[in-house]
Amino acid sequence: MMPLDKSTTVAFRLAIFGMALTFMVMSCFLEWIIIDSGWLKCLYRAIAELRKVEPSKYKVVYKEIRTSDWPPIDQVTLPLSSHAVHSTNAHVGVNTSSIR
Repeated sequence: MMPLDKSTTVAFRLAIFGMALTFMVMSCFLEWIIIDSGWLKCLYRAIAELRKVEPSKYKVVYKEIRTSDWPPIDQVTLPLSSHAVHSTNAHVGVNTSSIR
């Protein structure tokens, strides 16, 4: 790179100084937008509103389980007979119309 000596014109030196000054001003402005102003947060909220993804089914079911009062606390359920205690005699009905 050629050093700036007496043979370089003033216009060239001012152009180099102007580019450096413009870069400094633009970087300060960009930093202010990203860090200090609320513009970026508003932009993120707008993008989130556009995307508006519905919550996953696992989160919905988890929330339903957390808000329900099941299983009951301090209640004891006894089997009707001694045969129902074994897992081989337990039968569970499944409603297949609700499974997708």
